Amino acid sequence: MKKIKEEKPNVEGDPVEDPNKDRFFTEHLVEFLKYVFSPQEKSDLGAQLAQCFSDCTDAEARLKSVATQIKSEIARIEGEMGSLSEKIRTGYEHRNVKCEKLFDYRLGSVTYTRLDSGEIYRERAMDEQERQQNLNLGNDLQETLNA
Repeated sequence: MKKIKEEKPNVEGDPVEDPNKDRFFTEHLVEFLKYVFSPQEKSDLGAQLAQCFSDCTDAEARLKSVATQIKSEIARIEGEMGSLSEKIRTGYEHRNVKCEKLFDYRLGSVTYTRLDSGEIYRERAMDEQERQQNLNLGNDLQETLNA
């Protein structure tokens, strides 16, 4: 766009009237146009780009680390779910339970009883070594034999 010449005074100092004065009107506006970067601006943009690449690499590394942690957590939870499903499906699990062995020397048997429920879960005949314990020697005789 051409600039409109301002009125210039004539030689005598009186302004000269512009014949095109009412012909033009100037208005300021903003348009989205091509802008060519200076060498310094290109250098600054290059530094920003390098920083973005570095930040992206760091973020990807953090993502992998977090993904590994979350996968591990998921695997742990799935393992727990599997264990719980098995307990529900079978209705039991194996645990360490306090028990009692009862030696019945008259019958020659050994009875195993759970102390948590009182259930007898196994009975068997005494073996040879266990039967020897039913010999109740008096203390005097036992001491004599041990001497």
